[in-house]
Amino acid sequence: MSQLALQLERYPGKKAIVLLTDGGDNASVLNRESAARRARKAGVPVFAVAEGDALKEAGTAQLLHELAEATGGHMYKAKASKDLRHIFEEISQDLQNGYLLAFAPQEESGDQSWHDLQILVKDVAKPVRVRARTGYSVD
Repeated sequence: MSQLALQLERYPGKKAIVLLTDGGDNASVLNRESAARRARKAGVPVFAVAEGDALKEAGTAQLLHELAEATGGHMYKAKASKDLRHIFEEISQDLQNGYLLAFAPQEESGDQSWHDLQILVKDVAKPVRVRARTGYSVD
């Protein structure tokens, strides 16, 4: 997943990663935290879909939730295969009904640390749901 996130940075336009897993990682070169850090840094939202053993492993479910939230995506739980259709329809709707908010940070003197971001929507008639990446790094 981390390689995919890095490759997607090169392409213009809207991007997303849909991660469907049935359990813990058993073949990655990077550890889970490194992969999550790369995806977050790339700014590509991750929509994680957990099924099978991934729903039973608290650590895996927590990591997927944190990864999805940190990148502006969402984590879904597929308790049965019939749930997948609804989940993918929801992801599709989410990607079609979003807004792009951009900004340019002030020039910083080589500071490559992570900077937290918080998006607030004020004075709206009805509640809105905001999902966005949680920060950025300059590099």
